[in-house]
Amino acid sequence: MAKKKNTNGVWKMELDRFGYTLVVLGQTKEECDAAMREEYIKAYAQWNELNEDALRAALISPVLNEDGTVDGYAPENEFRSYYESAFEDAVPRFYEFGKVEWQ
Repeated sequence: MAKKKNTNGVWKMELDRFGYTLVVLGQTKEECDAAMREEYIKAYAQWNELNEDALRAALISPVLNEDGTVDGYAPENEFRSYYESAFEDAVPRFYEFGKVEWQ
């Protein structure tokens, strides 16, 4: 069942990374979260000259050494830890149209 979009406001998510504040607006919380996570992967890959698909794969399963242990020197595993910490506190917030938000 698809989630009903809330039409009396907008979802907003911000993330301070790469020397910038990344901002995304969306009709749903999930839309904001997915867009921000995808942009983070793209930016990290570009800034570190890494393959985006390899980074996405590392989120599912870490890169392992020949002996089957997690490779502490693999840049994809370093990405994993940065990715997880980036989104610990970053959550989309809903802003209702015509309502003042005090921050």
